[in-house]
Amino acid sequence: YSEVDSHFLKSIATDSERIPGLYYSQYRPVKAFFWMRLKLIYEQIERTSKGADKCLDFGGGAGVFLPSLCTLFKQVDLYDLETDQAEQLIAHHGLKNVNVVQGSLGEFRLSPGHYDAAVAADVLEHFQDLRHPVAALKSCLKKGGYLYTSLPSENSLYVFLRAVFGVVKPFDHYHSAKEVEKYLSANGFELVKASFVPLRLPILPLFHVCTWKVRE
Repeated sequence: YSEVDSHFLKSIATDSERIPGLYYSQYRPVKAFFWMRLKLIYEQIERTSKGADKCLDFGGGAGVFLPSLCTLFKQVDLYDLETDQAEQLIAHHGLKNVNVVQGSLGEFRLSPGHYDAAVAADVLEHFQDLRHPVAALKSCLKKGGYLYTSLPSENSLYVFLRAVFGVVKPFDHYHSAKEVEKYLSANGFELVKASFVPLRLPILPLFHVCTWKVRE
């Protein structure tokens, strides 16, 4: 697992929010908690999918997780609406086993059973209607494949810390972590492992980080 240099991320950031400012926040705890989401996903992948062939970074934004994912899989595909910053990051790090696909997440299409694993880090809460992205993720994964999610809790502590650090809630955070997880459980995914940021315990967590297996 490796974090991308904060100065580099800040230098390529734009108003598109493909790189949330939390990755290079001036507040060290804020930055640490946000990166911890990806560290926990990395650890969960190591236990379940390390060495597999293909991984999808669904809604991967600027590709901040790619340097880590590329050490775990033979091939990683990043899919996002905007890919300019991801391409800069890939070039900066000299990543060779990455494909970038630009397109609307709402139009996401892939051959069934194409991937061994998929990562959706703080992505699914942005879909007002969860039916299409969840069905697409389930379809593109092989039987027994794994989905790794990070989702904001939207609990009282989350709201309080947003106010303290002046972080504005995105207008398109349509669902809490529990709401998305309930939908995944009811639509073809089995929860394998749940962890939490910052304490790795379900005591007013800021983020839920989960491993899901496609239910056969």
